[in-house]
Amino acid sequence: MSAAEGSINMIAELQSIALSCARGQIGVQDSGLNDGPEIRGYNAAVSALAVRIPWGACFVAWCYAEAAKVTGVPNPHPPSSYRREAWLDARRRMRHTVILADEVLHGGQEPSPGSLIVWESSSYLGEEHVGLLDELTRDSLGPVGMMTIEGNVTADGVPNKFAAVCGVHRLRRSLFGNPGLTLLGFIDYSRAK
Repeated sequence: MSAAEGSINMIAELQSIALSCARGQIGVQDSGLNDGPEIRGYNAAVSALAVRIPWGACFVAWCYAEAAKVTGVPNPHPPSSYRREAWLDARRRMRHTVILADEVLHGGQEPSPGSLIVWESSSYLGEEHVGLLDELTRDSLGPVGMMTIEGNVTADGVPNKFAAVCGVHRLRRSLFGNPGLTLLGFIDYSRAK
């Protein structure tokens, strides 16, 4: 095995452990005000100053930070509460890790479990939402949907609904579109070179 292949395997392991960390948090809920003991822990993965903010991106950052602690592999995911930062960083520095939505639907590309999912809100211009891919669902023509693990969403999948109790949920999402969300694509760190 070459050094590059070993490095890719280590990143794939980190991504798998990040997904396991996310699975272990399913059912955690906030107080309805983007707060709670676990939520403060997710936010601390980004900054000690991150308090009562939309915490979906902090949750993903926490999952990757925990996986990096377990594996000793450098964390490729930026510690940011800004949902678009990981997307822009990957498109700028690690283009080969980005899989656009159309490449999954029409191009035969498939992200690995634990890949970061990035959506843009069709309700609020410039707002994004992120989650982790648990698995792709398919029909006879190929991938059509996915099971995700997302933080700061309601049980019915509405992201960051202020004054509602949000939590960590495993959700079924379509690759073709979801109410209020447009799928931008995936960041599959296990494809790093």
